[in-house]
Amino acid sequence: MTGETPLDPAVLGRILLLQSSLPAAPDERRLMEMVAQGLSSVPGVTECIVCIEGTAVRQNGATDTEDCARCPARGETVLKGCGESCPMSEEPECHRTELRTMRFNYGSIVLRRGRADRFEPYASFIGNTANLVALYIENNRNAIQLADINRGLDAEVVRQNRDLAESEQQFRSVVQDLPALICRNRPDGVIEFVNDAYCRYFGKSREDLIGKDFFSLIPDEDREPVRRHLRTLTVDDPIATHEHQAYAVDGSIRHHRWTNRAICDDTGTVVLLQGYGTDITEQRQFEESLRESARNLSEAQRIAKTGHWIWNPQNGDLYWSEELLRIFGEAPDFAPSYDFYIASLHDDDRDPVIKAIEDALANIEPYAVDVRIRTRGGEHKNLFIWGEVSFNDEDQPVLMRGTATDITDRKRAEADLRQLQLQLLQAQKLEAVGTLAGGVAHEINNPINGIMNYARLIEDELETGNPLREFAHEIGVETARVATIVKNLLAFSRHENAPPFPAKPADIINETVALIRTIIRRDQIDLKVHLPDGLPELNCRSQQIRQVVMNLLTNARDALNERYPGFDTDKQIQLTAREFERGGRPWLRITVEDHGRGIPEEIRDRIYDPFFTTKDRTEGTGLGLSISHGIVQDHQGELTVESGPDEGTRFHLDLPVE
Repeated sequence: MTGETPLDPAVLGRILLLQSSLPAAPDERRLMEMVAQGLSSVPGVTECIVCIEGTAVRQNGATDTEDCARCPARGETVLKGCGESCPMSEEPECHRTELRTMRFNYGSIVLRRGRADRFEPYASFIGNTANLVALYIENNRNAIQLADINRGLDAEVVRQNRDLAESEQQFRSVVQDLPALICRNRPDGVIEFVNDAYCRYFGKSREDLIGKDFFSLIPDEDREPVRRHLRTLTVDDPIATHEHQAYAVDGSIRHHRWTNRAICDDTGTVVLLQGYGTDITEQRQFEESLRESARNLSEAQRIAKTGHWIWNPQNGDLYWSEELLRIFGEAPDFAPSYDFYIASLHDDDRDPVIKAIEDALANIEPYAVDVRIRTRGGEHKNLFIWGEVSFNDEDQPVLMRGTATDITDRKRAEADLRQLQLQLLQAQKLEAVGTLAGGVAHEINNPINGIMNYARLIEDELETGNPLREFAHEIGVETARVATIVKNLLAFSRHENAPPFPAKPADIINETVALIRTIIRRDQIDLKVHLPDGLPELNCRSQQIRQVVMNLLTNARDALNERYPGFDTDKQIQLTAREFERGGRPWLRITVEDHGRGIPEEIRDRIYDPFFTTKDRTEGTGLGLSISHGIVQDHQGELTVESGPDEGTRFHLDLPVE
């Protein structure tokens, strides 16, 4: 005799029968019932529980809970059947086998054992059963997911076919209704399709046009240029626009502009050309008259409102009007030159202006640039320079003339407007954040109060010494802490248009610290707060002072994280407050000190400038200290800084005490 418990063939048969029956389970619920009932008959097992993702089933088929957090599988002990922290697995009479595949852990089979010696011979068979259950769950879910994908693909194919048919119908309707001329032809010019507008324009029916050569509608002198244009269209460069003449229905010659697109086969050979054409005869006439009007108007504006200039690029002669000489701060008898003009330009503008002039002369196009100049008297100005080039019959530039407008005041106004817009945008963002914080706080407040009250009721109902009474007490303590945070959020988000009101500095500081302490702790920063008793009250808008303190703490945090990415004993922020006297009047000083890299001396005078920041654009707007400085000034206080390279930074917020 070996002392080992022999395997019962009947039990093995039931286990193997259970394993072979798993694929027949219609759903996971029935699968859980089959496993719970089948394994409950194993010798030594007094109870079998199958838990899959928060749903637990006993051998009698009863569902004890909807999720693991409330599972009463072992009295009042929480059963986490899907995790390794299942409390039943810590009991010597319990055996837990995970339902795990190579990808996921779906749950557990928990067996409460009576006699371990009777159960142990069957442990490996139970493990095999758990593996089969996990594979069944994974395969079943994959099949369901695949079926959903196939249904979605079928629906998408049907939708796309329907959309394609509708799009084709809409395209035909649009093409026929367009006033523009639409034509599709082969590369040799034979027409395959025209729209109604094309037929009306040329006074022919569709039957008269399709199959015919469209070159017959073009005057002889334009046919070869059109053929050359169409031959330039390729699979790599399929679209081009060309202008040519055409015969109208009355026999007159009109000007057309056509945009053609090449349609190629799989080999890249052009097989069709589709064109979109318009009659631009009136447009050409209008453009010519418009150009003449523009020249006249431009000349009148140059003489009446801005300085004008004329430059001969061949001999270098340059003429400036009296107004332009005044803009440059020169006397009426001053003789300007091209070199003088270029030398007056700002260093950064000199090369772009030279290139613009060269491009204008080479490409027969006007040039327009914004430039910055410095007069010989030291005055800085912004100018808008516009010019055009005149050419002779040999396409050689003979003259460039244009205007120069002093836009210094406009540039300053635009800069001021951009600054105001950015300030408004930042203010709107801050208001939105405050509104959101207030809304979230209001939504959280009621559930928190409910939790606190229920925790107090549970604590009162339990007897002294009951461990659950301590748990209920801890719930009350933690929810009270959350309620404090909610209260601080509401205070932080509150709009303060009302006049200043007396407030305790300790309350302002503690409420601000409560909002940011978690973030600071996460960054491994040691925040030390020292507030002596008996600090005098401030007559202030407390929310605004909170905003200033929050900004100073945030800047200190950023400075420390930049210098110490990880933990360091010097990664500290000191926040203190004390009363002092200035000019026979009591004041309060709040100091925020960090051990960061400090503020370089060359930028220390600019830290309160709007939009000045040393941070990346994604990390700061440069408005924090500017807004804080304005708030402190509105309270008749002072915001000062002490800093040096590698010496840290100390900000002092000084406020008068009423």
